[in-house]
Amino acid sequence: EFASPSVYFPRFSPAEPEYTHLINLDWTHTAGPTFVNEMKVSYTRTFGDAPCDNCQVPAMGTDDGTALPGNGFIGLFKQNNYEWKDVASLVRGRHSIKVGGNWARHHDDEFFTDTTRRPTFQFRSILHFAADTPYNESNIQFDPRTGQVGSVNVDFAYRSTDLGAFLHDDFKLRPNTTLNLGVRWEVFTGPTERFDRLNNGVFQGGTTWQERIANMKMDHVPQLWHTRDNNIAPRLGFAWDPTKQGKMSVRGGWGMFYDRPENQLYTGDRNNLPLVANASCSLLSAPACTPAYGLGASGSSPYNFPAVTGLQVQGLNAKNGLVGVPTSQVLTDPNMKIQYGENWSLGAQYEVWHAWLAEADYIGSEGHHMYSLFNVNRFAGEIIQNGGRVGYNSSFDFLGYGQSNYNSHYEGGTLSVHNRGFSRGVNFQAAATFGHAVDQAQTFYLEPFDPLNLKAEYGPADFNVSRRLSFSTLWQVPRLSGGPGVVSALVNGWQVGNITILQKGTPFTVFCGGCDYNADGTFGDRPDISGSVAHSGFTKQQFLTGVFSSSLFSAPTGLAPGNVGRNTFVGPGYINTDFSAAKKTRIPWFVGQEGAQLEFRAEFFNVFNNVNLNSFDSDISSGGFGQAFGSFPARDIQFGLRLEF
Repeated sequence: EFASPSVYFPRFSPAEPEYTHLINLDWTHTAGPTFVNEMKVSYTRTFGDAPCDNCQVPAMGTDDGTALPGNGFIGLFKQNNYEWKDVASLVRGRHSIKVGGNWARHHDDEFFTDTTRRPTFQFRSILHFAADTPYNESNIQFDPRTGQVGSVNVDFAYRSTDLGAFLHDDFKLRPNTTLNLGVRWEVFTGPTERFDRLNNGVFQGGTTWQERIANMKMDHVPQLWHTRDNNIAPRLGFAWDPTKQGKMSVRGGWGMFYDRPENQLYTGDRNNLPLVANASCSLLSAPACTPAYGLGASGSSPYNFPAVTGLQVQGLNAKNGLVGVPTSQVLTDPNMKIQYGENWSLGAQYEVWHAWLAEADYIGSEGHHMYSLFNVNRFAGEIIQNGGRVGYNSSFDFLGYGQSNYNSHYEGGTLSVHNRGFSRGVNFQAAATFGHAVDQAQTFYLEPFDPLNLKAEYGPADFNVSRRLSFSTLWQVPRLSGGPGVVSALVNGWQVGNITILQKGTPFTVFCGGCDYNADGTFGDRPDISGSVAHSGFTKQQFLTGVFSSSLFSAPTGLAPGNVGRNTFVGPGYINTDFSAAKKTRIPWFVGQEGAQLEFRAEFFNVFNNVNLNSFDSDISSGGFGQAFGSFPARDIQFGLRLEF
């Protein structure tokens, strides 16, 4: 399910079921001992429903956080995926060759029109709700050409196709050396819409990026981006045993891998001009607009909520923006490149003792043309220059531009030791990892400080952990023989184990949530740092009381960016040990001749009850700046009993 019914208003939050249906057909054909062909045809249907109960009640919220009745988002989605794959394998001499291809068709049907027919009201507090006095009404969807509210069908049916082909050869160069050579070709077509209703930003000329945005207009397009058919991904690797005795293995490789764009990058297109527009009515706007608060005439679509009096729609301008009312749009780069990664590795594994292995690995990766979406209609100083947000293109407000301009990089190494199975009743594994991951954003919805200087966002990844040590032990307690039957039953059959992790903290960014230093209308800018301030090595006590004061940070000079980089400080580390003890006891007299087995388990999560802090406040405008106000779970103990027969 998407969500469970609300404990506060169950009548307004019905269960939201989700289902998946799968049909898969496999066909395998062999022609002698050296050739096999495998073909697969599959169909996957995923669909879910966010229904609405008592839909005559509008969606509502309060500034003080009080929960109110009323359904929010409602809608139905259906995703149908059709796929065909074929792989032929041929062994000839020292070559093991595979060649194949795939085709996939994706249907993404989104039935979200009913959501746009129900307004959302915002109240200052629960007292204003009791007095029926909202200050804002939003989600007023209308046809921008006629001004008619709730008349546009925004049930969209996106379509796209994937194509791929590959050739791979495992070549036995020598008895102790194997080469892996391959290449893959992939195509991800630009999305279309079944009823040809896509609208995107169309550039009307300009020599600079700023001029292109300023001259852009919203218009119908048959496809959101041009399909690229030059996605070639070569791959190579090797495996080598210098000892020729199976005691050592040296492996390495490099490869490219393309990544299909996520649907969330572009499906906001269904709310774009000139097809549809959304308005809001607020007592705080100039001139003020009074929300038309009330129930809908019906609990079923189109609901017929009271119309807002005085909401004037003056049509579209030359750029297909609303006349006098800049609105937000979701755009996609028509020349967007496909995201791809490069992965490489080199490692060696050696049997240092009977069944005991030591391993050393170097791993690297780079991400290129990674997907992002952020507002490109803003520039430093526009609030000062224009007295408010205007942007390069005054016909629109927020222009969320889906593109592929981000990059990432990782390099790391791992040293590990482990044994196969049990050695004298013990299975042991340990690994030490050293690495550094950098990127420009963790997700494609984050706003950079300056859209024209994405390099300034390059810094440690949110998940970066520079050092990590982990080990696990599983010990089969030796059996006691010759003792009394009761004693043997109590002390024999035990197995104890642990999993321990010690690691450095993840990075965080110091920012000012209430600050717009460069006056571009976007808050959350990074400040300047003054003096010498430690960036890591803070104690647990410092995280509880405050690692530094907001007085160490100040506003940058003029409209310049702050000198605090993204993710330049390191948060609390993590130390945890989980312990378990299990005992199996055979019960010969239970059910038939084979009997049964009774298993008892005791599990201790965070057995030493170590405090691992999280949820660090890095906003200098917050009263809790510099402090950790959360932690991972404390010690948790659970027992289990299972009977097997």
